[in-house]
Amino acid sequence: MLRVNALFFPFLLAVLLSSPVAAHQLTWLVADAPPLYIDQGFYAGQGYWQQGLEQLNDELSQYEIKKYQATLSRQYALLQEEDEFCAAGFFKTAERQQFLLYSLPLLHAENAVVAMRKNLAQKLGEGAVSLTEMLQKNYLFGVSSGRSYGTIVDTLFRQNRTDKNVFEYEGESLSLGFLEMLSRGRIDALVLPPTDYFYNVKLLAIEEQVVARPIAELMDQDIDEHTTYIVCSKSRWGEEAIASINSIVRRGSFRQELAGAYGAWLPVELRKTYFKKLERFPWYSAALFQKE
Repeated sequence: MLRVNALFFPFLLAVLLSSPVAAHQLTWLVADAPPLYIDQGFYAGQGYWQQGLEQLNDELSQYEIKKYQATLSRQYALLQEEDEFCAAGFFKTAERQQFLLYSLPLLHAENAVVAMRKNLAQKLGEGAVSLTEMLQKNYLFGVSSGRSYGTIVDTLFRQNRTDKNVFEYEGESLSLGFLEMLSRGRIDALVLPPTDYFYNVKLLAIEEQVVARPIAELMDQDIDEHTTYIVCSKSRWGEEAIASINSIVRRGSFRQELAGAYGAWLPVELRKTYFKKLERFPWYSAALFQKE
């Protein structure tokens, strides 16, 4: 019996060494939020973070890649409770840093805007609008539960919100749903990224009913208010995943290509100023990648 085991052991060892090692799993948490991700229609597959994640996936060969669509609150729960989850397009906030690990800065997004019906815009006058004043006058805003609009806007909502000026909701296609409510007069306004606004207004064919205005409190701010990141679960697994993602970012042109995919969803007049604006972010320059 001993002789048989001794002869069998080298064969067993060879089989084990030749067998493929199971890959770690990485599940991307995504939301129904075009044009970040677009799964249906003429532009399917052309969401800007959708394209970015596909580029990363090609180089994350050590992982078995999966995708899971979830609301923001469900994403937060999974990121806090489980390993092997990551998500893209997150702002950095003090609250989120308690349970998330952040990648290098990846994409600067344009300032959020306030969408409103044209008759209200005429009443408020030309130019930027004060979010503080609108809230204090009890204009009703649609707010996506769990969504960050950037530190300044989040703070303004927290300081001024009441039951009379904020309608909070969580579900699918949030920007689309709120814009439908806006066009029907069920809410007075909403804050959203300009890419969300232009994509969904065109989809709903309500260009003649609504308008987007800059937010006065975000004007002339010399801050990196709208830089977005990839986040992963705060764990040893998350540390390894973030390190792998950062390594890919450092050695390639990922950020430039992601900015190009994002800029494609901006109107032409905004697109030109957007790429000019990127020059002030040192992390955007490929020549500086190795210095981070």
